Amino acid sequence: MNRREILKLLSISLGASLTPSIEAAALSFKPKATKVKGSWTNYQRETAHICAELIMPQTETPSALQVGVGDFIDFVVNSWFTKEERKKFLRGLDEINRVSRKKYDSAFLSLSEVERTELLNQIEANGSENRPNRRDKQAYSSFLKLKELTVVGYYTSEIGLKAERAYVPMPGKYDGFFRFDQVGKQWAS
Repeated sequence: MNRREILKLLSISLGASLTPSIEAAALSFKPKATKVKGSWTNYQRETAHICAELIMPQTETPSALQVGVGDFIDFVVNSWFTKEERKKFLRGLDEINRVSRKKYDSAFLSLSEVERTELLNQIEANGSENRPNRRDKQAYSSFLKLKELTVVGYYTSEIGLKAERAYVPMPGKYDGFFRFDQVGKQWAS
């Protein structure tokens, strides 16, 4: 199974299509590739990586950063986002920090994990309403993009595929009353 097949299955299993820039990046990403010098600050990069870790923390499976999602996010932002996409994304990361300072009187990176999670939940709730102000929309948009990058980066990594999914080339007969909770993994064929 190659990366292109994985992406097709991933987008089907997620019930949505991937944005073109992220699909193209996922198809060309090489883990442990040379670091790409980018146009974002270390603070913005750290914010993105912490958000990815909060989106997919370590459980019985590795966390997002443990499987290389941080490198994937760096690669996509620096190599595949258009100048306008990157600018919008980075403004949204700055906005997450502004909201943090407003709510907690502290920078996002200084917050506890509980406070960070609470803040991101608030940003998501405020952004998903039909009446967000422009700044809420920026933070919400960047957080949604981070969620997409995290999921795609995780499930196109070797560890993500092997730990979370089971591959069966011929899954067998159709069973309309199949109990997913007895298997514990999503099947891909």
